[in-house]
Amino acid sequence: MKIGGVILTRTYNIIGILSCLISFIIMALPMIWYTASALWFFPGAIMILLLSLVIVFCYIKTKNQLHLLLIVLNIIILLFFSLPLLLS
Repeated sequence: MKIGGVILTRTYNIIGILSCLISFIIMALPMIWYTASALWFFPGAIMILLLSLVIVFCYIKTKNQLHLLLIVLNIIILLFFSLPLLLS
């Protein structure tokens, strides 16, 4: 039974890290593509929020400190991504 728990924990760690990396890529796309309009920011913010919920689910399942760090990082990414919407 211990081996299955270790495999699931590693799987949740990989899912959490990939979710955070995808959020970072979504945040970086409008910066790279400088002509992005406000229409890109709404779906991007929703996608980042959904990926944050995936990380929260992983944290609830494993109670791992890595997921807490990823949640904080994803919230910072979401705030940084939403900054143009908040300032307009």
